[in-house]
Amino acid sequence: EGFRVRALDGALPAALVEEVRQRLGADSSYWPAHRYDEEDVAFYSHVHRLGQEAHIVDQLIEALRPALAAVAPEVAEQATMAEWWVHRRRRDQWHGHPMHYDTDELTLRTSRGACVRHPAISTVVYLCDDTERFGPTLVTNQRAREPLPQDHEVAVLVRPRLGRILFFDGGYLHGALPGRPWLASPDESGERLNLMVGWWTCPISPSPASETPQPLMEVDAGAAWVRSLGLAEPSSTVGAGAGAQVPLKAVRPIWADVPRARASGKPFAGRFFLTHRGQVDEDMFK
Repeated sequence: EGFRVRALDGALPAALVEEVRQRLGADSSYWPAHRYDEEDVAFYSHVHRLGQEAHIVDQLIEALRPALAAVAPEVAEQATMAEWWVHRRRRDQWHGHPMHYDTDELTLRTSRGACVRHPAISTVVYLCDDTERFGPTLVTNQRAREPLPQDHEVAVLVRPRLGRILFFDGGYLHGALPGRPWLASPDESGERLNLMVGWWTCPISPSPASETPQPLMEVDAGAAWVRSLGLAEPSSTVGAGAGAQVPLKAVRPIWADVPRARASGKPFAGRFFLTHRGQVDEDMFK
């Protein structure tokens, strides 16, 4: 009760989803334009102005709005801006995505962790199908700086499916678990590709378009990667239904104690193993 997580299948136009998947493929100019595969690049994202469409990702975000209205009508009504970013994982990058909170990264950085703001609703649009090579999305009810008693902890695991939408409270701790590539077919060619959208209802200031990737960037309509993405034909943006709700099974607790290991070697990556329950907050907001 009160755990705000919903997943829908069939709520987006299938042709539009497929076009976005293809245009954000491994050879898309979007990735080198943002230095996506360079280790020293920090988190970056773009602004979507509601009602405006400069490229095909804008069109997909606009297509999300009826589903958002069905799941969280108060957020759909009050939303002032959408923030979006994309994640891609190659076959060998099966290690998951670290547990984290979606935040106003610019304010978080300039305040040195003192000011933490979250989108009202966070969204994942899966642009791939499921495979054992990559793990499911894990969404918990853990919030920043609000420790929970263990008997109040709850989480869900959501497997990808092309066109599936996952909505959840933007303040929840979440991530993607490591996969099990040893169970995947050797000739499997798939990659993980997800579009993330944060729906903001509070005042938030974007940063100007920039060649240096940074959070909440305005989009330069003349940029080569924007022209490469292009717009889908209007016929591709219609045809979605109300969508079918995906059954989600809650699991608890989120964390389980394990025997303490010797303090040697490198720490675990991804925040899947912690030294103490407050470690995620310390890592992100110190």
